[in-house]
Amino acid sequence: MHLRRSTIAALLAALAWLSTAAQVQAAFHLWKINEVFTNASGSVQFIEMINGVDPNQGVLSATNIDSNTSIPFNFPSNLVGSTANKTFLIATPGFGALPGGVTPDYTLPANFFSVAGDTINFGGGLDTLAFSGAQLPHNGILSLNRNLTTGTNSPRNFHDQQGSVVVPEPSTMVLVGLAGSLLMIYRARRRR
Repeated sequence: MHLRRSTIAALLAALAWLSTAAQVQAAFHLWKINEVFTNASGSVQFIEMINGVDPNQGVLSATNIDSNTSIPFNFPSNLVGSTANKTFLIATPGFGALPGGVTPDYTLPANFFSVAGDTINFGGGLDTLAFSGAQLPHNGILSLNRNLTTGTNSPRNFHDQQGSVVVPEPSTMVLVGLAGSLLMIYRARRRR
């Protein structure tokens, strides 16, 4: 059976197109670590990832994220919809219920990365962010940006919900409670 050159060329072109289409659909490699947040104890943390203009970066179930101090977190599901100019949020349990928190797209265990300094790796090293304990804010307000500058935390999930949390440490909450109690005692004595 003889095939014409034009038929062979058309078949090869179709195979090449199908191969490229499959590669595009299975992509996750363009996500970058954008923002990292923790409180002093590491019980509340988030990692925000960002993508540029590629709309086909949603196949996260093929990869993971880890740090030097944690076991890899394998993404349990893919993102649905265009990923162009989007972020997604990975956070510890309860983060979304905090005042100013937004629902994370994925949930990490507490203390996923060390507050004393760590390296976060996405996709087996496709993107990394290394930081020292001195660079990483852990006051419950500021976060570390990709370029190692700090600013008020601004987590944004895949559904474009954005927030900002304040996570005081238990010792701060005890002091606030103590101050409130002392104020109540003072006011009660003044009324007498």
